[in-house]
Amino acid sequence: HITRELLQQQQYEGSTIRLIGMGISGVPEADVKLLESVERLSMRKNLISRLPANFCSLKSLRYLDLDSNIFREIPTVLMQCPTLEILDLSNNKIESLPQDITTLWSENLKVLSLKNNNVGSIWEMSSLAKLENLSVLEIEGNPIPKEELDLVKSHTPMASGIAQEEYWAIALRRYLSLIHI
Repeated sequence: HITRELLQQQQYEGSTIRLIGMGISGVPEADVKLLESVERLSMRKNLISRLPANFCSLKSLRYLDLDSNIFREIPTVLMQCPTLEILDLSNNKIESLPQDITTLWSENLKVLSLKNNNVGSIWEMSSLAKLENLSVLEIEGNPIPKEELDLVKSHTPMASGIAQEEYWAIALRRYLSLIHI
């Protein structure tokens, strides 16, 4: 549980809250109200596997760090967060992206980190083509076959003037759009 006392113990920097490595296994719906004004929330290195349905009521949330938890999928409630721009889901157990991408995500999400998950194919990320404003995608450390990554690279060479951190977002979106999934 996230309590007022726990939040008071955290160092506030503007509207940033860090609940790192605290053994948190879930976020009860009642606790979401305690986070309603947060813009940047880090709950990395916990034991969280899902988020409550009212998590999207965090109207100011722009940055969410859920690195090193136990998510098996991207919580669909995150696609309803109205201002979410940066999402770090590195070091979880995620195997694919949701197929139905909301307009909010398509328009707002700029950075998505899925490093060190269980995404086994670029086809599991086909909905990326719908993320119009995604500029940074981190997919290193997933068991994606080299042949698939080479296919993407053959359509958009790595030395094509694209900044390295922006490469996969642009190259995968181009490739997936090209083959019309």
